[in-house]
Amino acid sequence: MRLFLLLLVIPLALGACGKSRTIRTPPPGLWTGANTLAAGSVITTPGVYGTSDARESTKLELIPAGKDVHWSFRVERQLPSGGLNKSSAGGAIQLNSPADPWFVFAESPTRLWFFNGSDTLAYTVKDEHVSSGGQAISGGNLQNGAPRIPTEVIRKLPAPLQQLFPPVPPAGPKPSI
Repeated sequence: MRLFLLLLVIPLALGACGKSRTIRTPPPGLWTGANTLAAGSVITTPGVYGTSDARESTKLELIPAGKDVHWSFRVERQLPSGGLNKSSAGGAIQLNSPADPWFVFAESPTRLWFFNGSDTLAYTVKDEHVSSGGQAISGGNLQNGAPRIPTEVIRKLPAPLQQLFPPVPPAGPKPSI
């Protein structure tokens, strides 16, 4: 009986060794759900958000903690050599009150803006060659050296903070000429 099983298994194993298959999957790990961190997304509730494709995977976690919202942001990129580049950042959106109208704006899946609902706008960037972060507006004052703030973010800021910038045209379709 053992000899019969060996004679049956060996040819099957040898036949399987000669075949190769290519399976394409996104980078391991971070996000396998729907793309909920797409460019232009505005997030106003705690939760887990992310994107994933064959080259890059991102994950943003927003966790309420007292009156603040803690955040963790991770990016994984597939390298041409086959390796994996990982980077992460974290912090807190410090609210004056849990009722503050905070938001996170995804300029892209790797460029995020965090508004605390009153007077602070922070950012984090995890692009392929740049990793940075900081405050663009602090205590209601524009900070030197901050990156250009997207017009979509400016439109969502309260009127006193919008006045820190040149007038932004209203959103919507532009008239054709």
